[in-house]
Amino acid sequence: MDHQESRGFLIGQIRKARPAVAILIALVLLAVADRRLRAIENIPDLVLRSEYRSQAALPYMLARMRKDDPSVVFLGASVMQGVTNTMPEDAFPMVIRSKLRAKGREVYCFNTATMGHNIGDQYCLAAAAITNGADALVLAAHYKLLSSHPIVGNPLRFKQFAYFLRTEKGHRKLIARTFEISRFQWWGILLRGKLSNIWGLYRYRELVPYLLTGSMDDPLLQFQDAYARQWNLTFEGEIGRNVLRGFDLQERERDDLWKQMIDTHHERDREIYNDLNVNRHNPHFKMMSRIAHAAQRANVPLLIYFSPLNRALNEEKNYFQYNNVEHLKELVRVLTEETGATLIDANDAVPPQYFSDMDHFNRKGHLIMADRLAPAVEAMLDRRKK
Repeated sequence: MDHQESRGFLIGQIRKARPAVAILIALVLLAVADRRLRAIENIPDLVLRSEYRSQAALPYMLARMRKDDPSVVFLGASVMQGVTNTMPEDAFPMVIRSKLRAKGREVYCFNTATMGHNIGDQYCLAAAAITNGADALVLAAHYKLLSSHPIVGNPLRFKQFAYFLRTEKGHRKLIARTFEISRFQWWGILLRGKLSNIWGLYRYRELVPYLLTGSMDDPLLQFQDAYARQWNLTFEGEIGRNVLRGFDLQERERDDLWKQMIDTHHERDREIYNDLNVNRHNPHFKMMSRIAHAAQRANVPLLIYFSPLNRALNEEKNYFQYNNVEHLKELVRVLTEETGATLIDANDAVPPQYFSDMDHFNRKGHLIMADRLAPAVEAMLDRRKK
């Protein structure tokens, strides 16, 4: 074989190998990206909460629970998340952490609450938290979430959370009947969960935009806010109004925001509260009971608190009969006595002027809630330590 033939042969082999080389390079890059993403698990306080309906921060929080000790996991929805009224560090779970650390206690708090979470979602997250080493749980007894109204009536809003129940006794019946997850859907949830366990790039795919931009805000909401400020526009609808409040520090500090609520918001919330049937057979209360008993079995201290309500708004707009709230309190009181959980009544902890609607409150309200709950959280950690 002469030189020309050798050169042609070599070029031909290189051309044949191009797909294999490209695949090899892609695999190497994926492996490097996967390793770099897994390294974020070693960074404390990388992100303090997920934003809006995103679950981007949850895998990171679960990983940190395994590393941080003691860890307190907060279970709730948008009120606890504080997304439309506070920055992440100003939501009361993080304020409680700051208060305890100021007293010399090295404690880690995880705000797993997200807009749209129902009590079924919170049950799944409680199971995940216990599995990942949580030292204490804090659960909001939110009156509104016991409603059967379609907006909040779905027992499990985020179906992928069912993966956290895969080792729970009787989970198949719960998943199929209560959560209405078909066998085909369950197989998909299991596959995605297993993939997330072994592949960091897939597990943290929703967190990548935050790592690249430093923001977890929905790009569409960012655009809406920037556009509104540029043209001095006001968006119709309560969601748009809440978004603009959430980005404006002065708005977050204002009192009596609830007095600016539009009629459609009142009508929607009144419908939700009117669809309440508070009894031991309420499916949402059953989920709350599951959380309490799961914590009891795992010997993990649990604090249940009644989430604040805006009495002034209820008296003005007549959302619901307040004696129904008292009935819920009695049910939860019996539950805490059965399971050894701690109970705090914070229904009237936040003054009306700090609310933005019936149940969401501004940064000042979050500071008050932190003051109300911090001693009980500290007592739980002391009990856990003993």
